[in-house]
Amino acid sequence: MKVVAGGNERGSIAASVFVVGALAIVGVAVTTNAKPQIVAPVAAALAIFAVTWRRLLAWRSMLAITVFLIMFVPIKRYDVPASLPFQLEPYRIFIAFAAEES
Repeated sequence: MKVVAGGNERGSIAASVFVVGALAIVGVAVTTNAKPQIVAPVAAALAIFAVTWRRLLAWRSMLAITVFLIMFVPIKRYDVPASLPFQLEPYRIFIAFAAEES
């Protein structure tokens, strides 16, 4: 008899906790009337990231996001106010994040 490895791979417990937590946050925001139109997109983004983090943090996805940021976000138009000797722009923030991941 042969046993085939893989096949029934289960998702991580952390991803499940993030999804349930995001749903709980939305539920609490709705019941307490705490502006769910602001909380819901953040919770949805957290849940989507929790489910797709392996795909999003792959090197191909990181390269595609970097190219997208450089091509479609105007340089020197959008920056994060910070007291640094250089402008803190979205692509620089993402490059720092991507470099930290590798």
